Amino acid sequence: MPKSLACGSGLVSDIGKGKGYHRIEYCRDGDYPCAVHSPSIGNRMRGWPFVIRLDKYGIMERTCAHGVGHPDSDSLDWLHRHYDDRIGKRNVEALGIHGCDGCCFRDEIEV
Repeated sequence: MPKSLACGSGLVSDIGKGKGYHRIEYCRDGDYPCAVHSPSIGNRMRGWPFVIRLDKYGIMERTCAHGVGHPDSDSLDWLHRHYDDRIGKRNVEALGIHGCDGCCFRDEIEV
């Protein structure tokens, strides 16, 4: 496995302890979602296997049943809150670019 990736599936309790993801202290900034510590109820990808992309500021990508990696919306929101002022909003938005098959938005937009 490349050193830039940390993989997991069902290891949220481990990564939430600082093993490949941020510490819970970084989530104590209000009632905002976090893919690990407080996933949003509406996040349809919550139960999908994931990969932590350490080469992309630690964004969590969820893998759909078709094998496509989609950025977790809670993870991307967290990155916006913590990195927009450091690397710029457009650069954070670029972290969400992916080869999409529609699974991450199928309920919102008819494909």
